[in-house]
Order: sequence, then structure tokens, then C-alpha cells
Amino acid sequence: MASNYLFGGIDEEVLECSICNRRLENQKSLSCHHRFCLKCLEKWIEINNGKLKCHTCQESYSIQVEGLQHLSPNTIPPINQHDKKDDGTAPLCSSHTQPLEMYCTKCKVPICIECTEMEHAAGDGKHELIKIATAFITKQPIDLLKENDIGNVVFKPLPIKVEDHPLGVAKCDDDCLLVSFLTNQIHKYNQSGEYTSKITLPKDVMVYRMYRMKNGNIAFSDLGNKCIQVCDMNGHVIKSIGKGVLMDPHGIHIDEATIVIYVADERNGCVLFDINSGEQLKKIGTQNEENGYIDVALTKTGKVLVADKRQHQVLLYDDKDKSMKVLINRRYGDGKVMWPGGVVVDEDDNIIVSSRHKLQLFSSDGHFIKRIDQEKDGINNPNQLCIISYHPRRIAVANWGGSTIKIFNY
Repeated sequence: MASNYLFGGIDEEVLECSICNRRLENQKSLSCHHRFCLKCLEKWIEINNGKLKCHTCQESYSIQVEGLQHLSPNTIPPINQHDKKDDGTAPLCSSHTQPLEMYCTKCKVPICIECTEMEHAAGDGKHELIKIATAFITKQPIDLLKENDIGNVVFKPLPIKVEDHPLGVAKCDDDCLLVSFLTNQIHKYNQSGEYTSKITLPKDVMVYRMYRMKNGNIAFSDLGNKCIQVCDMNGHVIKSIGKGVLMDPHGIHIDEATIVIYVADERNGCVLFDINSGEQLKKIGTQNEENGYIDVALTKTGKVLVADKRQHQVLLYDDKDKSMKVLINRRYGDGKVMWPGGVVVDEDDNIIVSSRHKLQLFSSDGHFIKRIDQEKDGINNPNQLCIISYHPRRIAVANWGGSTIKIFNY
């Protein structure tokens, strides 16, 4: 049986709703063991057109808004029931009100004995079960919390302190992060903040923003040579794209299905190249000294998103009708952007934008969902964004003003 020592000493901030990133209020638990504020679940259903998907693990439910009131309040006891003392009792399963004595290593959640015969039956090949005591013998409790989302107790990752002002961040296959500083080096850190190695490129290279390709190579915007370069993990430059065409390349995105690379070329528009031949395919937008195209992303439906730092907006280009419209407009406050620095699209086609002093989450149609960070997190002139995990949802941002890589659950 799991003792309450599992939760002892954990800051209240980690026991929070992952939708609003605040302390749970009127908490409700889904059968996947993830917990949210009632109001947040009601809003989440509204945003998703009346359908309920767990914000953390994406499991679907047939629950309607009016049925949320009848959900169990929690999978694990509220913090004030377990952080003040250790009486040796285990938290209870919200589905069966039985002690959480087992642990599913596939789903990364604590479960009860009845769960092992129903939702987490090992016989279907989708679940691996061990005793919860074994899970916590092999790892210290805080280490397990760092790696997993246990009953919606999500560990808030620590910021990674870097040696200079970071401009680019990208994720490696080994879960380490690549960080660029507008020099000829790309530094590598693990997510616990430890510096591990670096990639050194020719001296005239100035690495700005990066894209890690599926074949392991790194494509990056090179402000020194005003082009896009592709190198391997040993720093060998494989090819250059856009020399003589690009003027001030910033953010890049690669559609590896069509072998097209999209380049936000600050005042020159968004330029598209065939990544194999290097041939320019087209240009979106016109050359204009008033433009400040800083980053680019692609939606699931093939529409191009461009963050314009000078005009303080995020633009949406639809190739079918050849139109460019303002999707997210300028202004201070939630749902608006000032000096956007990065844009990225997640697996649900939601849009994440870094701007001035905050990170915001929008739906695919530009509807404001929530602010990801909080004022106290100290976001200051953020640049490139990189999604590093979907379960739980986690994003890294190159926080230029704080000389850090900040990682957020969202």
C-alpha cells in the first residue's frame, strides 16, 4: 500500500489544474485519474464543440456539460488531507474508492486492484503493472514526479540556466534540448539543466533558429551567411539553401511530407524552398520594410502561420484562396500579442505564441484559450518555441531576457 510520504513536502503549486495552471477549485476527476477545475472542464467542452477530451492524456468521454457536476471530486486526496501528516494510509481510486496499490508503467498512473481487472488489465498488451511500492523503491518520489503525470500531480520543470541569451531551442531524440545563441555553436542540455555537449560549425556561421529533422539532421537559419544550412550532429554542413535569395532569415518550419521548408525572411516575406533541390518554390507576402516576419508554422490543414514582430500580429495564409488575414491582433492583455517572438502548432492544431512577456494558447481559429505562464515565471523577450512532450503537454521556450530555457506544462 502506498504511504502518504509520496506527497509529503510537495509544493501546492504542483497540485494544480493543467488547463488554467492554478490551484484546483471544485476539482473533478476523470476515470483516467486526471483532475481539473469544474469551470475549466466546462470551458474546455465549449471550446471543443461539446466534446470532452482529457486535456492531459486526450482520452475521450461522452460526458455532457451538465454531467460534470456528478464526477468524483478527486483521484487522490486534496493537499490539505495529505501534506500535514503521514498516517500510512493510501490515496483512494476515484473510480472504485479502493487504495491505490498498483502502478501502470504504460499509462504512468497509480491504480487500485479493481483497475487491474478492468481499465488497466495487463492481458490486452496495453498496460504493464507493478506494485506501487516497487515504483517508488526504484526511484525516489520526486524523481518519479519529474517524469510522470501521476493523478494530475504534474511536476513543474525547473528552468535551464544557459551561458548567454538563447534565441533557438529544438528537441533531440534523446529528449535533450539543442540551444543556439547566434554563434557558430549549438549547445546541448538535458531537461534537468545539465550541459552535456556542443556542436561546432564553421566560424562564419551564426545559428539563429533550428528545426530537428526526422533523419537526425538539423536545419537552421544562418544570419552570418543569410541562408538556411543543414548539418549533422557532428557539425558537418550538408547543404545550404537560399543564398542570394534570403535577406534576413529567422524562423523555419519543415513539412517533411512534402519536403518543403518555410522560411520567415523578416522584411522579405515567407519564402518556400524544396529542401532536396534547394529550388525556390514561392514567396508569401511582399518585400516591405514595415514587415517583421520572425517565425513560421504550419497548421494541420496546411495553412501557413506567420508571426510578425513589427506589426504585432500573427497572420494566417490560406494557399487555396491566396489570402493573408490577421488571425491574432496587436494589443496588451490576454488574447492579444505585442512583439511576438515565436509560433508553433501542437498535435491538436492549437496555436502557441510567445510574445513580449508571456506565452498564450489559441485554438486553430485564433480563439484565446489561456495564458500558459504566470507573471512570476519571468518570461522576458521570448524567442523560439519547441513542443517537447504531449503526455503531459510540455513546451520549451528560449527566454532571451532571462538567459534561460523555460519549460512549461500546458
